[in-house]
Amino acid sequence: MPKPYTHLSLEERALIQVWLEHNLSLRAIALKLRRAPSTITREFSRNTAQNVVFISGPGSMAAKSRIKEREQARKKAKAASLDEPF
Repeated sequence: MPKPYTHLSLEERALIQVWLEHNLSLRAIALKLRRAPSTITREFSRNTAQNVVFISGPGSMAAKSRIKEREQARKKAKAASLDEPF
């Protein structure tokens, strides 16, 4: 029977940040945490801005940030479409 899914804890996210600062690979971090490499890769992708280091913290903080960015992009796109003549 497969292991039930559990979210990464705040402690695990903090460990990921520390190990990334020590240049451990995502696969090595996954082994240390006994997690699937894809889990660590997704966490890294979700919480890393372009050219910015990994940001540990509650997942909801990163999610709220992404939602805000999408809302701003939609507003800009809508404003640009309203400025165009028919």
